[in-house]
Amino acid sequence: MKNMWKYTIVFLLILSLAAGGLTGCKGDGKKKSSGKGRYVEKDIEFPVKEGQEQFISFLQSKDGNPLLFASNYLRAEIARYEYVDGKWEETDLDWFSRLHDEGMPTIGKVRDVQESDDGTQVVIMQGTAGTPDIICRGKVGSAGEILEIPYVTEKSGNQYMMVQNMVIDKEGNYWLNDLNNLKAVVISPDTLETIMEVDSAYYGDAFSGYGRLAKGKDGSIAVQAEDGICKIYDAKSLETKGKLTFEKGEWPALCSDGSNWYAVSEKGISRCQIGSDMTEIMMDGGMGMMGQPKYRAGSVIMGNDDDFYVLYGQNKDYDYNLKHYVYDPDISAVPEKTLTVFGLSDNDTVRQGIQEFQRKNPDVRVDFHTSGKEDSEVTSDDIRTLNTELLSGNGADVLLMDGLPLDAYIEKGTLADLTDFTKELTAEDSYLDNILENTAQKDGRIYALPIKFRIPIMYGSPEVRDALESIDSLERYLDKEPDATVFSFPDHWYIRDLLFQLYHEEIVKTNGKVDQKKLRTLLELEEKICENAGTKEFEERNDITEKYKDSAGIFTSWAEFGIIKHPDTAETAEISSVPGMTFPYGIMRELSLSPVSIQNLYHPVGIVGVNQNSTQKDLAEEFLKFLLSEEVQSVQQKEGLPVLADSMDGLKEELDSTYMNSLSSGWRFETEDGEMEFIAFGYAVTEEELRGLLDMSRTLTKPLIQDRAVWGIYQENAEKYLEGSIDVDEAVETIAQKADTYLAE
Repeated sequence: MKNMWKYTIVFLLILSLAAGGLTGCKGDGKKKSSGKGRYVEKDIEFPVKEGQEQFISFLQSKDGNPLLFASNYLRAEIARYEYVDGKWEETDLDWFSRLHDEGMPTIGKVRDVQESDDGTQVVIMQGTAGTPDIICRGKVGSAGEILEIPYVTEKSGNQYMMVQNMVIDKEGNYWLNDLNNLKAVVISPDTLETIMEVDSAYYGDAFSGYGRLAKGKDGSIAVQAEDGICKIYDAKSLETKGKLTFEKGEWPALCSDGSNWYAVSEKGISRCQIGSDMTEIMMDGGMGMMGQPKYRAGSVIMGNDDDFYVLYGQNKDYDYNLKHYVYDPDISAVPEKTLTVFGLSDNDTVRQGIQEFQRKNPDVRVDFHTSGKEDSEVTSDDIRTLNTELLSGNGADVLLMDGLPLDAYIEKGTLADLTDFTKELTAEDSYLDNILENTAQKDGRIYALPIKFRIPIMYGSPEVRDALESIDSLERYLDKEPDATVFSFPDHWYIRDLLFQLYHEEIVKTNGKVDQKKLRTLLELEEKICENAGTKEFEERNDITEKYKDSAGIFTSWAEFGIIKHPDTAETAEISSVPGMTFPYGIMRELSLSPVSIQNLYHPVGIVGVNQNSTQKDLAEEFLKFLLSEEVQSVQQKEGLPVLADSMDGLKEELDSTYMNSLSSGWRFETEDGEMEFIAFGYAVTEEELRGLLDMSRTLTKPLIQDRAVWGIYQENAEKYLEGSIDVDEAVETIAQKADTYLAE
């Protein structure tokens, strides 16, 4: 994340003031002992019955307790859960079921449920195709009614409003968020007429529990007016009280104690006030679930003792978590130990592991720093700067080696020997030893371990698959079949990068020198394949620009579906998750093909080592062990598959998830004659297909190690050659000269 350095600096400044007035940032005005006190995160049971109910909304009851609603809409039932004295008390909304039995129109998904101070629940349901949303209200033990709200039931232009969520203010008014028209609309509960309309913002990455509207304890209403701006309205007068300002893209969850507003985002828990651009960080995001990339804070309520309850979620798998943040006056305001982690680029699994590790070890803070760049942006200068720091005896305690010259670091003694650590680890649990032990080993010793991995696969014509085994075999094939496309409908970036990765060991020799003859042949073959496949015309016809070149990954073409029209070609894919199997396995099922591994390769992700000069090797190894534990490995991230065998076997459970059962394969593309064609398949992944992938994973022994500096040198100059701005001689000479110089350093 490009703002990580700035966030870190801000937090360090706050920590330096921790012994003073900002200690703990607790708002009760009590004097705190110097250096003591901060917020800690605790788990709260999520009461929704898995497989039976779906979460709807999280809010605060009139008594100040956490309140949650869940639905089983197939049975027209809604459950009310109130958290009282550490336990969830469940009540059924009987009035809602009776309305359904009495002939309420067939409903879709329940979008939101809110509750007023007098105990009335208001339910918003998605209308069926071509009909408006349905809003009804009632009280437990009483009759319910369907509300005929003109703003909802009457079309605006050619569409009805889409009520995404709502809040009920202290006056009883209904604030509806209209997603279609980007407005927050205030409705009278008595007349059902529109009182006021104000602008609201669309946030497309929100999960279903995200509230674009929030209610303060003093009756104020916060509306996400635009990216970075929340406007605050007085519920009684409906006048604007002012605004809260945040960073673009932050989109925090909000609550208020009546005097201050509190925001929960990836930065942490912050206190802010209307009209001020200053925010006071009460808890750093790195110390809680809000810092995890997988989850987003959707709703937050404030308890009665300056504590916070936060609902986190993400739409994939309909996965939700509740956390309770309480102020502990007895622990150190600043963790006593600090472990530093560095990687060229970000890593979701590392971030998730950091958050959980800190929660289990409140005396430890883990600082994760990156270059602030994406993988494709890293240059040889970035790596030289890092090398200088490491070789001078400094640097982070834990190193994320993705994109770094791993062999060089081993040879120079930068990485600590993890052989004994690995033996102890594998003695306790079952790992994919072929993945764990082959990634960073030299002379039988292990120096780094991957925390996830991906599986490159190939499918298609057996003749083409055999031809791609080496540069020589590919050259012979094109001599025999001079018009062969090899790949179908590919973009040229895919051809350029895939072939370099396939033949990296042929191009860059073990002596650190580039084989210029092989490089020349490779570049000329790439040009020939691009010409045969018509990549230039395909990219122009389908408006594929450079922004797409890194979107799919090394082994996945933007147009992988092309093999359906050209079955005499081959395609590749890189499997990093069960949902990631959807497209390639849908294609293979359609064409009765089976996947094979590519040169026995696996792609290690999150290659973690310990700095030989670290003064905290024991703590660093403890952190590595946690990253490889079931707790972290079992969380399915899109960046890679787990290296823990039990977690790999656990992938089978994903096949039956609601998310996977909602997926199907389909493509729409323009054919060579200009016609639009759509191809669709059924559900994407079978248990047999997954079992085959798991079996394949246990046979892979060759790690794909990417040195981002060498790769960047190649990409830049190969691109110039393929676009015609330099000839093959200049491309070969430039790549060899720059790569040789870098590798010799």
